[in-house]
Amino acid sequence: MAGQLMEDQKLQSAEDSAEPDQTGAESATASEETHEEKVSFSEEQQAKVDEIIGQKTFKGRQRERELQAALESERKARQEAESLIPAETRPDVPPMPNPYDEDFQEKARQRDLAIQRAADYDANEKARRNAEQEQHNRLVQEQAIKLQQIGQDYSKRAVQLGITEPELAQIGDRIKVFGLDEPIAEFILKDEQGPLIAKYLSDNPAELEEISQKDLTTAFSYVVEKIKPKASGLIVKPTDAPDPPELLKGSGMPPSRRGPTGATFE
Repeated sequence: MAGQLMEDQKLQSAEDSAEPDQTGAESATASEETHEEKVSFSEEQQAKVDEIIGQKTFKGRQRERELQAALESERKARQEAESLIPAETRPDVPPMPNPYDEDFQEKARQRDLAIQRAADYDANEKARRNAEQEQHNRLVQEQAIKLQQIGQDYSKRAVQLGITEPELAQIGDRIKVFGLDEPIAEFILKDEQGPLIAKYLSDNPAELEEISQKDLTTAFSYVVEKIKPKASGLIVKPTDAPDPPELLKGSGMPPSRRGPTGATFE
């Protein structure tokens, strides 16, 4: 009897342990179904999302400009403070003393020390100039590499958006005439739809002129909030229509000989 009870308990325990697995499987299935559902927006919702993204992009760029301005202000303040400190000058080397002077030995020793100090000064100045030139060259090279990469990415996006390289070059030439501010030009180069923004502006010189007349903050906001949505409409959407059927030549029947072999018709 006790053996039977223990056996029943084992069976019941096995059934109980199997039930959570089934619930977990059902939960996993439900989770997969939930992940398969895609979030979609109406045109108004999508426009609002684009507006929010544009505002956040603008604010991020604005913070970046403010940071750059603060760093530049700090650099100028440091330079002004350093200018108040008397700069080290090259020691003057006195002329060769008269050998008949009573203090000739002391004057000669002082002159030798001045020559040494002047030589040390010249060596330090040369090392400083070389270090500054190397730093300048490194910064120029890094900036050139950065601009080259930005340009390559911009060209790739243009091709993906259906803009050929010759067309992109013409767009750039037309925009250069108006001289966009550097932050706006950089935004166009880096934005995913930058080539379309450039194309729209080149096709609408009146808007380019308007942007060039605005202050930087207003112009940047205008490009993000007004021009970019219009440029997005230039994207060529693929059609679902099937390709047209291939037309058959003639009657569509394969050519055949007329009459018996060897027969001629005059």
